[in-house]
Amino acid sequence: MSSTARPPVIAAPSPAEETAVEFARNLARDVLGPGAADAEARQELPRPVMSRLGAEGLTGMTLPKSAGGAGLSHVASLAVFDALAYGDMAVAFALLCQNSAARSIWLRGTTAQHERWLPGLLSAKDIGAYAITEPTAGSDPGSMETLATRSDGGWTLDGVKTLISNVPLASTLVLSAKTNADAGTRGMSAFIVSADAAGVDGVPLRLHGSRALPVGQLTLRGVRVPGDAVLGAEGEGFKIALDAVNWARTVWAALAAGVAQASLDGAIAYVREREQFGRKIADFQAVQFQLAELATDVETARLHGYRAAALFDADDPAQIGAAAMAKLTAGEVAVRVTSKALELLGGVGYVVPSPLERYLRQARMAQLADGTGNIQRLVIARSLG
Repeated sequence: MSSTARPPVIAAPSPAEETAVEFARNLARDVLGPGAADAEARQELPRPVMSRLGAEGLTGMTLPKSAGGAGLSHVASLAVFDALAYGDMAVAFALLCQNSAARSIWLRGTTAQHERWLPGLLSAKDIGAYAITEPTAGSDPGSMETLATRSDGGWTLDGVKTLISNVPLASTLVLSAKTNADAGTRGMSAFIVSADAAGVDGVPLRLHGSRALPVGQLTLRGVRVPGDAVLGAEGEGFKIALDAVNWARTVWAALAAGVAQASLDGAIAYVREREQFGRKIADFQAVQFQLAELATDVETARLHGYRAAALFDADDPAQIGAAAMAKLTAGEVAVRVTSKALELLGGVGYVVPSPLERYLRQARMAQLADGTGNIQRLVIARSLG
């Protein structure tokens, strides 16, 4: 990456893309935001919402309309994710996982795999999950222990995947396994697996943060899959997973911006009404300066995401470093903005059911999911050339 590199072109949204963003904003305002506290109390992802998103093609945002997707650019899809996260980041994150599974199958799958798996994912009849992380293999995929061994014209899968979003709700799994245990990341392959296959066991994990998002652990014991379960070519699993992770990191800029914007808007509304020492809190210059800094932070995170997404649209290899920059910046911004917003509300912001305490918990996910801040710094450093 070089300071003399040509900046990416961020195209204006088409009328259809503007319609998709407006749909997301309305859904966030009318459904997601009002229902977020109840979804957390029930610790349950609202399936009817996922079906509505599927009906709009938003379960496959960047897939062409001819395939059942929304036909959005990567940039426009970020605006949709941002709008949804403003209402409920748990739903937006679950949708990211759904999109990741559908996107990988679309990009790397055969026609038969498209016909077999995409209709269910795009309609949200089937919930998708992308399973890479293991108890001993997170940031270092080369240490992956899940094995795929040839058997009777197919494969047998054995291993454990953990911290997998949408599990155990997911019915369609895109997962990575070693087909050559001695070849490191070059020995990884990707598989499409039905969660109801014999030997697949998914159990939920309890999250510190976003409680409506299903996250769980998968155990694979002698899971038999046919030969055509391989996604892409044998040995391409790391490449397929890396593309999915890089795209997810870009989307995190939008998710973080959405929850940070919701926090900031809540704080602004409060300080404009709350009076102390005979004045509105918003009239104090110290408060105004804090709000100005927070607003700048949110836009910084948002623009980092748009830059990385534009590089995806241009198929520019600089997307890898840009995605890591977006993820790093957005994670730190989300935590900083939600923390400062809560401080502006004082004790009121810390009392349930104030949404600020939920925003703060969810913001931490933006720092941890799809690679911690230090991993992003490592990726950025390597991208400098």
